[in-house]
Amino acid sequence: MTSCLSVDPPRQEQDLCTHCAMCCDGTKFAYVNVSPDEAPALAADFAISDDGGEPSFPQPCHYSVERRCEIYARRPITCRSYRCKTLSELRKELIAPEEARRRVDETLVARRAVSQLLQPGETLPLARKRRNTISSGSAPAVSDLRFMLALTALDLLVDRYFRANGETMFSRKAAGAIED
Repeated sequence: MTSCLSVDPPRQEQDLCTHCAMCCDGTKFAYVNVSPDEAPALAADFAISDDGGEPSFPQPCHYSVERRCEIYARRPITCRSYRCKTLSELRKELIAPEEARRRVDETLVARRAVSQLLQPGETLPLARKRRNTISSGSAPAVSDLRFMLALTALDLLVDRYFRANGETMFSRKAAGAIED
């Protein structure tokens, strides 16, 4: 979820974040990077891995329950400082709160459509890997095409409303981690 490092965000931002939580549930990121200094302290709460790059933990975050962070007061610095495109635009008053909520609602509808097509136990990051596998094969089944289209539609909404700085669904940065 989002917050300044020392002060809680304004109420409308908190409400938007707890309505959304796409930065915590695997919709936007497959994993969250953490600083090497913070990793040891987080190891008790998260499955921290370091696969030759930055330390990180996988999404969805098991502390995000019903779109609320169960460890909000002690969440990682990356989570404290992260702001999605919609939240940043709301904070700068480039969009109205109603537009921010509409974007979240539209994207949540698309996410529910994808959720109905997931395999048992499959997360969105795993679903994206399945989409890549299917797309590299030949003659996918109609059910695979439905799944690929629904997931791509979701990713396009996430690109439009929540990713910033030229990130797209197929860029390494967007598919990967929350950057601090």
